[in-house]
Amino acid sequence: MDPNFWCRPSSLQYPLVWSEFNKTDKNGVVLEFQIEDLPEHLFPKCLEFMVKYFIPDEPFFTCLGFANDSTSVKDLVNCWEEVLSDKCTLICTLKNPKSSETDIVGIYILYYHHKIHDSHDHRYNGMQFRALCKVATYIEEQSDRYQKFRIDDYLDEFGLCVHSKYRGLGIATELLKTRIKLGAAVGLKYSFTLCTAIASQKASERAGYKNLFELDYKTLEEIFPDLKLNVENTPTVRYMYVEHNC
Repeated sequence: MDPNFWCRPSSLQYPLVWSEFNKTDKNGVVLEFQIEDLPEHLFPKCLEFMVKYFIPDEPFFTCLGFANDSTSVKDLVNCWEEVLSDKCTLICTLKNPKSSETDIVGIYILYYHHKIHDSHDHRYNGMQFRALCKVATYIEEQSDRYQKFRIDDYLDEFGLCVHSKYRGLGIATELLKTRIKLGAAVGLKYSFTLCTAIASQKASERAGYKNLFELDYKTLEEIFPDLKLNVENTPTVRYMYVEHNC
């Protein structure tokens, strides 16, 4: 199969509900959630959600002033639109029998990545997006993921976000766990995740992800002196992995 034209296996139902679970909020109210594939008709809603909640809150993005660079935001949205076609993105929804609307509380944008994609010439126009890509590429290269695990491809990510109203309930951890099930179901052996903040690092650990490469932010600033990466309460950036056992 040509990795440039990878697609989700036709034998795997789409969209699929992967899990259902309950969480009790701070007021003692039991909430019912489910994690499912993002259906095509919700692609626009997914993009709106990520622009509204992910970009302003993601620690790396905040340090770079990403939200104030409209060209970078446009570049990112274009990338999201492209990878949604892989049909690997997961959403967490609040089960509400009184409403016909899908109440999205969390999104995990996932996609197929092959090593030949690393050599593609991405001509991004946004200054902050180019800076972000340089840092991410450096960290990925230092991890030496292809050689260490003897792989050519894996399940990659492009952002995990939980609505602020539902944070602290373990929803990010549930999405990270479901990613493992999804990865195995589509026949990929590993997932890798770039964790820029202490919250995502802890959530990944709870989901069973392990450290592959770790670098303190001070050293990262020395490597990229034009960037100011003062992420609150987080001394290091971590590149983590998990095996899908498929």
